[in-house]
Amino acid sequence: MLSGMMVVEKLRSSSEVLLSNSTLVRTQLIFLSVLTTISWIGVALTPLLLDHPIVLVGFSPRLVFLTIAAPVTSLPMFLLVGTFRLCVADPVNFSVGKVLGPKVHERMKRRKRVPEWLTARLSQTRLFRKYAMGALIFFRPTGITMNIAGANGVSGKQASVLALAGTMVYLFTLHAGVGYIA
Repeated sequence: MLSGMMVVEKLRSSSEVLLSNSTLVRTQLIFLSVLTTISWIGVALTPLLLDHPIVLVGFSPRLVFLTIAAPVTSLPMFLLVGTFRLCVADPVNFSVGKVLGPKVHERMKRRKRVPEWLTARLSQTRLFRKYAMGALIFFRPTGITMNIAGANGVSGKQASVLALAGTMVYLFTLHAGVGYIA
């Protein structure tokens, strides 16, 4: 169990990291807040936008909206809108991971969003970071993955290329799969 002093010390060390990069962090948080608001607006407008599912994907790229849009949208348009909307926050999430550094691992352990064995491996093994991190970014390009990549010193260019390629493969597979079923 954490004592009061341990909690205060953890908060102090986290706030020092954030304060040293306060302008950058503030800008990133504003950007992510705007994206979240746009997604909420898209969800709220779902009944009105069901006849225009690609617009719905532009607002909020949830799997259900992507599935609705796939059979009625051309592949190039689906890839363009979906890739843009799914990748627009990746650089920001990567940068947050880079700013927070090892603190990202601590947060992942506390929130139980990433298996503990994975965060332990990422912080210990250089070889694992070099190769497995690339596969993780490609196959699961999410905000959390980009946070972890930034915290583990993956190059921004490598993370961007892998996230972009992984997102496009994901969308292409989704479009082809839903088109085959529909």
